[in-house]
Amino acid sequence: MATTITVDFNELPYTKDYSLLQGDTIEELYHVELNTAGTYADDNLSACTITLTVEKSDGTAVITAQAITASGTYSNEIKMLITATDTAAWDGDYNYEIKCVWPNADNTFASGATRVLVSGVITAQDVI
Repeated sequence: MATTITVDFNELPYTKDYSLLQGDTIEELYHVELNTAGTYADDNLSACTITLTVEKSDGTAVITAQAITASGTYSNEIKMLITATDTAAWDGDYNYEIKCVWPNADNTFASGATRVLVSGVITAQDVI
């Protein structure tokens, strides 16, 4: 089941934090609905460049611009996937963001746009 992000474009990013143990996987499906013209609507993200970036709290990159492909009936679903292999040695706080770049001549943003859709903190604990 997807988490639906229903938000005004100017109120992005949607914020969600996670807690996990080392070696856990995070898999979250987001259904994106944006209010850009007074009503909420599914936003077709098929022409967009969408990336996931994760950094340690000190700014050290852990996952750099991992590509995410839009899916779903209206191409408005995005899946954040951070694997057990990724988190195997994590300990402490990590900042993440899912960034979306709409191209010029896009149906939603004729001049293009760049926004962080989702961001937050992932707190990882060492397995005892």
